[in-house]
Amino acid sequence: MVKILREIYDRRLISLKEKGLTFGRNIPAERKVPLVRPSFEDGLLIAEIKRKSPSAGSIGEISDPCALAEIYLSSGAGMISVLTEEDYFGGSLDDLMAVKERFPNAAILRKDFIQHEDEVNIAYRAGADAVLVITAMFMDDFDTMKKIYDRALFLGLLPLVEIHNEEEMNLALKLNPEVIGINSRNLDTFVIDKNYPLSLMEKLRGRKVIFESGIESFYDAYVAASSGFAGCLVGTSLVKSGNSTKVKEVKAGIKAGIKKPNRFFSAHFKKAMLEEKLSVKICGLTNAEDALLAEKLGADICGFVAAESKRKLSAEAIEKIAPQVKVFKSVIITEPDEKIFDLARNGIIDAVQLHGDSFDEKYFENADYFWCRALNISSSDEAKVKSKSRFTILDSKSETKGGSGIRIDEEVIAEINSFLASSGRKRNLYLAGGINADNAAGIEERFTPALIDISSGVEEFPGKKSREKLISLFESLKRSI
Repeated sequence: MVKILREIYDRRLISLKEKGLTFGRNIPAERKVPLVRPSFEDGLLIAEIKRKSPSAGSIGEISDPCALAEIYLSSGAGMISVLTEEDYFGGSLDDLMAVKERFPNAAILRKDFIQHEDEVNIAYRAGADAVLVITAMFMDDFDTMKKIYDRALFLGLLPLVEIHNEEEMNLALKLNPEVIGINSRNLDTFVIDKNYPLSLMEKLRGRKVIFESGIESFYDAYVAASSGFAGCLVGTSLVKSGNSTKVKEVKAGIKAGIKKPNRFFSAHFKKAMLEEKLSVKICGLTNAEDALLAEKLGADICGFVAAESKRKLSAEAIEKIAPQVKVFKSVIITEPDEKIFDLARNGIIDAVQLHGDSFDEKYFENADYFWCRALNISSSDEAKVKSKSRFTILDSKSETKGGSGIRIDEEVIAEINSFLASSGRKRNLYLAGGINADNAAGIEERFTPALIDISSGVEEFPGKKSREKLISLFESLKRSI
């Protein structure tokens, strides 16, 4: 058990011993309110009442939890999560009882660090409709976790089984839970990694999965729901906003994502983070023959260019070629292009690649399609751009911007890789520029990138791929992809 979780666990044991299972609160002897199940029909927003946390400190003054719950429910939340842990999160069972009494037909989650199955009885009597079961607390005590889970089922409560990583997922799946929550916060570092839950989602297809922590915008919610999540649990950003606008924005993102599923991010991050394998993008494609060959040989992504280039295609041409290949498709642009955005919205392509440093990312806060960034760099400092992009492809600087055949200096790549290593992930680097059949295997061996993006390095001439070079490239990488 990680340090902060152990600290909360031990402090809570002392409180349980001193105050009992009710933590000194006046809990009814019998449940007096209806038992309500949340609906997942158009995506579930679980809006949280949370005053503080060990990671964020004080989040917001909540003098009246019922007033906040009313904002949440009237703005589209399908469930209210009430923090009832007192020492680290500033909540209580009184908050839960007040909210459920005021809104008896709302589904209420008791979010706490439940350690004993008899605490589930208290939650039931207090009016909870669901309880959180934190797998990380029971890695060495599955029997206790199962007792808590089974008690919830016996009482008709919905257990939300929370996981943080693949090891916890494997243990949680022994329960065959109806609903799993993936928390994007690393309990060791408190760092939020919004991509890692997407990778785990690939192993949980067909289940109801909730994305927890890090949802701040329409786009965050859209990416989660479009990647297969059945809903999002959102606390900090909603409490800080304190108004209905943010709640409606997040709910709209969930609904939009549910309507337009897209595995592009989740499948890629599964390969990079769980399988620790290289992805290959063949870019600058201008015809179906080359795209189909790239797909057949093992390309993960077929890339098209809609920006000024010797390889430029119109949106109409891309719309004809892209549906012919089954692998993921992306399109490079250097300025907003509604025709390309429409291709993404309609599922013709999977992502829009914003190339260059001229984009104002606020333009994409409400994007209902996937996007990523690409930067032209010559130094490691130029790579350290703050971005909402789920990944950023680093390309060399040249007058042609892309497809130049020029490589980024290897020492610069090494510096960037050293900086990225702080994440603890093996594959973080997204690399383009001057990669070809002769050097790709060496780049893979030295830098272990998550993705390499190749265009001119496998061409006969601009816009026409070489069959021999493509075959040679994938032969050289066959042990890595």
